[in-house]
Amino acid sequence: MKQNERLLAIGVGSMLVLIVGYYFYTSIDASFASKRKRIDELESQISAQKREVLQGRQAELRLEELAARSLPRNSSEAEVGYKNWLFQLVQKAKLTDQDVAFVTRRPLDDIGELHTFTIAGKGSIDQLVQLLYSIYEVDLLHRVSKLTIRPVKDSKNLSIQMTVEAISLVGGPDSSSISTNPGDRMMLSSLDEYRSSIVGRNLFGPANNPPKLSGVSDQRVAIGRSVEVTAKAADPDPLDKVSYALASASVEGAKIDPATGKFTFRPAKVGTYEFEIAASDDGAPVATVKSKMKVTVTDPPPPPPYVPPTPPPTARLAFDHAKFTVLTAVLSISGQGEVWLHVRPTNQTLRLTEGQTFQVGSVKGVVESIGESDFVFVSEGKPHRLGKGDVLEQAQLLP
Repeated sequence: MKQNERLLAIGVGSMLVLIVGYYFYTSIDASFASKRKRIDELESQISAQKREVLQGRQAELRLEELAARSLPRNSSEAEVGYKNWLFQLVQKAKLTDQDVAFVTRRPLDDIGELHTFTIAGKGSIDQLVQLLYSIYEVDLLHRVSKLTIRPVKDSKNLSIQMTVEAISLVGGPDSSSISTNPGDRMMLSSLDEYRSSIVGRNLFGPANNPPKLSGVSDQRVAIGRSVEVTAKAADPDPLDKVSYALASASVEGAKIDPATGKFTFRPAKVGTYEFEIAASDDGAPVATVKSKMKVTVTDPPPPPPYVPPTPPPTARLAFDHAKFTVLTAVLSISGQGEVWLHVRPTNQTLRLTEGQTFQVGSVKGVVESIGESDFVFVSEGKPHRLGKGDVLEQAQLLP
């Protein structure tokens, strides 16, 4: 075979080898591609099934979580228990004219029931905030679906009506009691924060006017005595009530009556004490006024000089025998003087010598000395002279 023919044969053979190789390659590659596609499809199905299993598990966990927050699965127990729980919240908020009622129930497909309740009553915006907070702080499947508020004429109260909906699931608790576990749906952390944000806005009334405080002034007192001051506050808002408190640091022995404003303080030490009395109304927001008072406590003054008491006047009888007793005789018997006092009402005669004590009516005395026509006697510590023929009651007081 010639050289050219050999080269041509080699070229043709090579082409045939390439063609056969390409055929086998494409055949094998197509088979691999088909299997790879099948594998991808199976992997996709497995991933989808895993997602479905995961979603099912998540849904199951979610249902378990919701079931724990559900009302009791028994409809009657759910309605009675939840109504009683709402009534307790209304009482805690101290609403007046309060009423809590079950309205209706309706099925939620095949997962449970929706129960509807109503609450009615009257109270302040602060009481309403407390009631709403008490409802929403509990982790239950419930909500306030409708709230109607109207001001009450000539009152600071509001007329409150609300509709509350709660869910009981078929997988809910068997117990008839209502769960009161706290939830995490609240934006603010405490009731006081909600009060500060809502109550202070006074949505249903005019701007609150502060009270005017009077009757507070500086005082001065001796140790051992008490200070009493009555603060008086007048509020221009006729529906507001005023209460009193000590805004200063507490001092032992000092107190104030919140209702009357009567401040009392019995100091234990000498010194100067400063107090600040606050008067606050119950408006929204609360308005407070303060007034300062200084109490100076001194040593007690020296005692006054002793003045002996004035003896009481001698009691005079309604019928005084001394007015009708007369000195009738002055005698000397065996050198001893003797006087005779004649008591006319009784027709008796008293015979007296020096040193003798006598009493006639209102006059009581002791004979001190006897003269020729008179005698001297001492009555109530003072000397008196009575002459012959004189009336005893009119005896002369001697210097």
